Amino acid sequence: MDIYNQILDENELKYHKINDEIFKEVLTEFFEKVDSSYELKSDMDYTDKFLVLLNEYIYHSNYIVPFYEILKKYHYNMKQEIKDAIFELGNLRKTSRNSKLIKKLLNSPVIQDISLKERKKYEIYSEKYGTFSFELASKYFRKNSELKDYISSTVLAQECHSHAYYMSKIFKDYYAITSLCRYYFKGNYYHSYTYDKDSNLIFDLCSNAVFIKDEFDDLFETNEILVVKNKDLEEQLSIADFNSIQPESRRKLLRLALFKQSLNLEPDKNLDKKVYTKTIHK
Repeated sequence: MDIYNQILDENELKYHKINDEIFKEVLTEFFEKVDSSYELKSDMDYTDKFLVLLNEYIYHSNYIVPFYEILKKYHYNMKQEIKDAIFELGNLRKTSRNSKLIKKLLNSPVIQDISLKERKKYEIYSEKYGTFSFELASKYFRKNSELKDYISSTVLAQECHSHAYYMSKIFKDYYAITSLCRYYFKGNYYHSYTYDKDSNLIFDLCSNAVFIKDEFDDLFETNEILVVKNKDLEEQLSIADFNSIQPESRRKLLRLALFKQSLNLEPDKNLDKKVYTKTIHK
């Protein structure tokens, strides 16, 4: 395993496996102790099974309280409920289903209100975590035909590194950021997005959302690994060592972030232990 994949495994991949195992334990406990009537497809990982069960069954049942009691036992990151709500609202293609979706999302114990201000900005209020607001990126960039077409014609989910790289080609004075963000239970995952320093706004196309940076950092609990001005991105990519990895465009930002992390490792540091990182300053 090369150094980049070793860092990726240490910081994200192993935690995906760990979190998936915890979801397995959560679902097993729920089915054994609470209700076993709902059948899940077997060809999904346990993270996807959890999301299907939550959205298609729990939210419409009388089992919300016992289900979240089980999640709490395993130290579930409740902020993830707000992140997932933003993702669903941002990726809703048929606005006629907006009210139905909001009604479902309000079943979450950490979401007390969802409102739409002036038909463009959502506000999600949580008694525990406060208020988080975001605007749809598709509306924010409605006068930019290239980006508007990209958002409307692209599957936005799970391609954050690709989206931020695409944005770097359009907005040269913005910044590309790759951070480690907190996962469902344990550990982190890599997430890339775009930052406009002048307006202090974050553009996260995975959720089709525009955030104030402070609110975004609070919600996603970010640890910035890579911060590079878009006009300098290609130069930085050109000096990164891509000999042992695949430099496909949809992964270039992630690979550059891993390269930056590899430079910050102590020479004798075993990657089986903690990987040390620092922010790459603007």
